[in-house]
Amino acid sequence: MSIVSGWTGDQLYEYKAGSPNLGTVCLGSTSVDSAYLTTPEMDLSQPFDLFFKVRSLNSGSDGVFKVFMDGSQLMFDSINSTNSLRRYESATFVGGSASKLTFTGRKVDLNEIIIDSIVVNYSSRPALNIPLNKVENFGTTTPGGQKTVDIAIKGYNLTGDLNVSLAGGTNFTLLTGATVAQATATAGTTVQVRFNAPLTTGTYTDKLIIGSSDFRSREISLTAISDNTTGTFETETGKVLVKSSDIVLSGYAGANIIVYNIAGMKIAERNNIADEATVSVNNRGCFLLKIEKNGNTLSHKVMIH
Repeated sequence: MSIVSGWTGDQLYEYKAGSPNLGTVCLGSTSVDSAYLTTPEMDLSQPFDLFFKVRSLNSGSDGVFKVFMDGSQLMFDSINSTNSLRRYESATFVGGSASKLTFTGRKVDLNEIIIDSIVVNYSSRPALNIPLNKVENFGTTTPGGQKTVDIAIKGYNLTGDLNVSLAGGTNFTLLTGATVAQATATAGTTVQVRFNAPLTTGTYTDKLIIGSSDFRSREISLTAISDNTTGTFETETGKVLVKSSDIVLSGYAGANIIVYNIAGMKIAERNNIADEATVSVNNRGCFLLKIEKNGNTLSHKVMIH
């Protein structure tokens, strides 16, 4: 592994193998607990490639494993149910300045995965700031109403344009074009999607697909609720103000907030905020503020001059 401090995990077992893999770690998942190994924080704010080796402890076991960035962003999934140690390489991704990678096995009995030789290298290959799949929650909208969400995207080392589309397009509408020019994506931009709440109450879903010849397509799962509910934000009582380099919120007690820069990188996060809360950005530019509470999401574009 590493002499660097900050490694964490659960259901881990030391495993000693033959040369050249003398010291490894075994993820011992069960039907009750999913084993995991998480790296220390790393600066992954530029494109990077991940290399590692995996085998099952015993041939014929489950062998399913995944790698996540910062807890929930899927960046690799595969299966190796053999006891042959194989080398794997991820697609090129972009994280944050203090990102962590988590290796985990599926929660089933005897899914014992051996991990070894984890290497992270910066890369010049094309990349996007979006993981293989993510969820965008539109929250609850009154039947017949609409809600628009801005999704930040930024490309790196691109060789062509990005293609953007909706898998269904029945209750969700893509407000920006179907193509994002290479230069625009490289500079950083947002894709706007609108939920058109049907008169029939219920939960509605779709998928936003971002494709390119440069990398594996990204899928963003869109989910929204059409309902007359008292659980929605009372937006008339909430305020967002900009004071110098600070974002000041009032009337959003108990909400979770995240601030992204135009590149889609998370630069600030607060959970369960007070009725009056201040977030210092310390930079000029355009930012995306997301406010989440009771399953509802509000998005604000914020300009700091």
